[in-house]
Amino acid sequence: MKKVLLTAFAFLIGIARAGDECVCRYELVSKGITVGNAEAIRSHVLCDGAETTRCDVKTKVDVRLIFVNVHLDGTENAWIGPDGVVAFNIKSDHDGKHLETSGGMTNGIFHCVRAEAGVTNRFEIARTNYVASTLDGLELKLVKGGPAVTNRVFDCSRGAAFDRTYRWLDNAELEIGGKKITCRIIEFRDDQKSGKRWVYEDGYGMAIARQDAKEPSGSYSLRLKETITRPATAAH
Repeated sequence: MKKVLLTAFAFLIGIARAGDECVCRYELVSKGITVGNAEAIRSHVLCDGAETTRCDVKTKVDVRLIFVNVHLDGTENAWIGPDGVVAFNIKSDHDGKHLETSGGMTNGIFHCVRAEAGVTNRFEIARTNYVASTLDGLELKLVKGGPAVTNRVFDCSRGAAFDRTYRWLDNAELEIGGKKITCRIIEFRDDQKSGKRWVYEDGYGMAIARQDAKEPSGSYSLRLKETITRPATAAH
């Protein structure tokens, strides 16, 4: 157990390269009402001498209506290398229920720890059991107008590998904070989630400009409001 935790958290000591980091700010909309916000910060980071892209996401949902009362605070940290995600840490408090999942890659095996409602589970997933993680940008490898493609993917938030089907439907130009961004419209679906996402590529990999999705907890729309480039912090 000690080795697993050391592996998972060794990447937290990564040092940012001299350069910039990209900040993306989003709003979360459900049934026409803004219910929360999210912020994603991406930067280039050296971890154990290897270059990775670090992605830090904070999400906050606070809905207080007559028939609906939802509160969610979440943080997600992931380190993405040339072969995909190499480490992650996810925490969330959803209406008083705490969940934390962490994982680190060692010799082609993801060692994961998931703690929820006072119960801790440990599990392993081999890199050979999936094509890519949901953060690796498979959407950028699709062929426009081509047939739907089904791949085995690993979702850090679920801590599981499963089949997800993708299809590149079309392109669209979105105006974000006064800037025009050309996006690919990707349709996706799996056993728990389906929808469309508008994605584009920048110097940090794939980014999401919009996502309209349906999952067991309900439907929502994630919409990018602004992007900011700023000097990278000294360390992450």
